[in-house]
Amino acid sequence: ALVDMNMPELDGLGLAEALKDSGRHPYLKMVLLSSVSSPDDVKRAHEVGFQRFVPKPLRKAELRQAILGITAELGIDSGADLPHLGKHVLVIEDNTVNQEVCSQMLKRLGCDVRVASSALEGLRKLGEHRFDLVLMDIQMPGMDGIEALTWFRRGSTTRFHFVTPSQTPVIAVTANALEGDEQRFL
Repeated sequence: ALVDMNMPELDGLGLAEALKDSGRHPYLKMVLLSSVSSPDDVKRAHEVGFQRFVPKPLRKAELRQAILGITAELGIDSGADLPHLGKHVLVIEDNTVNQEVCSQMLKRLGCDVRVASSALEGLRKLGEHRFDLVLMDIQMPGMDGIEALTWFRRGSTTRFHFVTPSQTPVIAVTANALEGDEQRFL
């Protein structure tokens, strides 16, 4: 997950502490994005569970290195010597503008991108193809991202069959910054 340090209500470090304390997200890997980068800030970020720290303003090369570092820790062949990531990414997003923005950014990083316009379509695609990463909108009509993630984390059932492993990283994408949303999404 890419987490901004400066957010309303709960900052990035507080969010990381809440996630760590909940114990419900053992596979979650986090990258902190912050304009402040003192050695103490970086140390504190690692203490609360961030695997990487990327200074703002973001630079493509630094973000890429952070992602490659995490994939290497997970034992995924990072392709560090390759000119691009070469990962298979599923974007589950109902807004066509957001679909295009996410797709273009990921394609520039060398990712093979597929798009699903709803949670149900996304779950079907997870059953048809193997993905290395999923970006999922939280608020979608019909089944929302939280419910879809719950089904996916359960693994294959009589309702859904998945080719993509259930522990595959999923990055939540949301425009929400309202009070209480952080707890709802944890």
